[in-house]
Amino acid sequence: MIRSFILYEFLQKRKINEGFHNLCKIVSNDVIGFDEFQGKTGFGFSDKNLLFNGSSGQTDRPTEIKEEEEEEEIVIQQEEPIEKRRECKKCGVFVTGDSNSSLKEHAIEMHSDTKQFKCRQCDYSDSRRHRVTHHSATVHRINRRNVVDLIDRPWTELMMECFPDAVEEEEEEMMAKESLKWRKEAASYECQMCNVILKPWGNNRWNLKMHVISMHCVSKQYKCRTCGFLVSRKTSAREHSRRIHGKDESPEDLIDDKMRDEWNEMFEKCFPEIASTTQFQL
Repeated sequence: MIRSFILYEFLQKRKINEGFHNLCKIVSNDVIGFDEFQGKTGFGFSDKNLLFNGSSGQTDRPTEIKEEEEEEEIVIQQEEPIEKRRECKKCGVFVTGDSNSSLKEHAIEMHSDTKQFKCRQCDYSDSRRHRVTHHSATVHRINRRNVVDLIDRPWTELMMECFPDAVEEEEEEMMAKESLKWRKEAASYECQMCNVILKPWGNNRWNLKMHVISMHCVSKQYKCRTCGFLVSRKTSAREHSRRIHGKDESPEDLIDDKMRDEWNEMFEKCFPEIASTTQFQL
């Protein structure tokens, strides 16, 4: 009987964790464990005859070929990503998933009496949104969004009862993100020459460098080839050439070691606290 149920899940092309979840609704959790179910589906989903009859009906192949196939199968299994499996503290069922959405789905459907989603046309309600959408399409012939979310709050208490470890990990990740965001917001520097406060862009602090070059340095890096117009940015020089001379040509680059020395000296005056770690390469 259990093999028949597993065969049905195989024919429906469902995932292993979803098939095991559906089987637990029909039979008790004590009849078959997840590891045993996964062991059966590991053979049965690749050969439905083996799943249903207990034998593949094929003749034995040479031992060398079998060993090569086993080695190939082992390599494939090692390359597959390992998904997290968490045990529900209330029912002992293992739930597989990369995010907490599958854990929340299990907790709501199996351990909550509240039906979160309701049809707008009648009193039908369910714990899953797609079931209410399907009901609306088949019963009321309405294919558009026709679902009311009755509860708009996090399921923290229920999740703490079922998967406390996952809730704690999620809280730690949120705290780490908030801490990183605070550090990024706090990392701002004030120019000592003009009192402008800037936040660095990237590890090379490109915007701080451009502020020093364009606002406080006399030397200009780019020169117009037609009229000798000097500017700090290459894009500004090309825009000048298109607007004034009607042609798009690259400017002349005047950079040399003397100019870089001037930039480093001025950067130390503007941002002395990070001048030792932020320099223009010579």
